Amino acid sequence: MNSSSFPQHDGHEATGDLSILTLATSFLLNYYMALKYPHQWETGLLFLIKVKYMIHFHHMVLHGLLLILIGLFIRFKVGQRRFKRRTVTGMELYSSYAKGVITRCLEGVAAFSGRILILVGLVLVIAGTV
Repeated sequence: MNSSSFPQHDGHEATGDLSILTLATSFLLNYYMALKYPHQWETGLLFLIKVKYMIHFHHMVLHGLLLILIGLFIRFKVGQRRFKRRTVTGMELYSSYAKGVITRCLEGVAAFSGRILILVGLVLVIAGTV
């Protein structure tokens, strides 16, 4: 389906000026409604087309690339910190047990967040180029 088959908007509808928060809120609301009332809501493919219509594809690609870069940067910094703590034998050294536990937990959360940002960025880039 090409973009020329979509109805033209008169300026009162949502366009490319939506923020990420507005997009995320709309996505979560539509996802919840699709799960709650599957017979009344569009399928996943039509939902992606609706999201694509809400904001311009180049904004999706730009935001997707930005999220990918942020996610990669987070993963790089976590890996760099872990690398600097390692000894010749490959063991990570901490000054105390508490610092070790807290550091591992925080770095785990940061690394997981980085992965999530990369995945969301890839979805935005793919959805913006379809």
